[in-house]
Amino acid sequence: MIIVSGVYSSGKTTLAKNLAKYFHSKAHIVESRQTDNPLYDKAKGTISCSYDEDFLMERMKQVGEAMTEPYTVFDRSVYEDVLRMKISADLGFLDQEEVEDYFARINKRLSEIPLDRSNEASQILLFLDLPFHDMIERIYQVPKVKEYIMSHPFLYEYYQEAHLRYREWFEEYHYSEKLRINALDYDFNNMDDVAEIAKQIEEIYQNPKFEITYDAIVDNMRQSLVNKKNSI
Repeated sequence: MIIVSGVYSSGKTTLAKNLAKYFHSKAHIVESRQTDNPLYDKAKGTISCSYDEDFLMERMKQVGEAMTEPYTVFDRSVYEDVLRMKISADLGFLDQEEVEDYFARINKRLSEIPLDRSNEASQILLFLDLPFHDMIERIYQVPKVKEYIMSHPFLYEYYQEAHLRYREWFEEYHYSEKLRINALDYDFNNMDDVAEIAKQIEEIYQNPKFEITYDAIVDNMRQSLVNKKNSI
């Protein structure tokens, strides 16, 4: 299983789709409802973070089905859902109780997945990295989002904090194979570049070092909830 994570607007969906194309495998893509841009709620004047139970159930079902498939690709992890919610709560856009509730629901769904099957195939977390300046410039390419950020400074603060927290989270991640990719070094629409990344994945798969367990996954999600200022 290949999970493509990374900072906002780093090209996760594009790379995920093209890695699946390269490996002739399946790609599970999260559509735009809550992917690379927080949704601004004009009525409340806050970031709207809606994570519904149906979406969680569907994603966990997909994860369960992909446990023995080393080349099935996901363009976002459940870790990132928790991380985004924690950032929003720390900035005052959500109650901490909402984060705890979502964390508990993910734990429940994870406990229903036969994780013992996961070690029949390799798994890797890709992290697409961008300097903050390049990330925000890519975000600004969406006129509506740029308008929101320019007129509501707390959105800029959200992106700054998210950029920092995503990098910290990846540095602390040690629950499966992982690979950092500088998104500026590759064109994810170019299949030659995608092939280069795919070869790095295959090389790592030749010597797997990790065994996936329920405790390891939960520990990593809890790591998503920890920062120097606040934790649960």
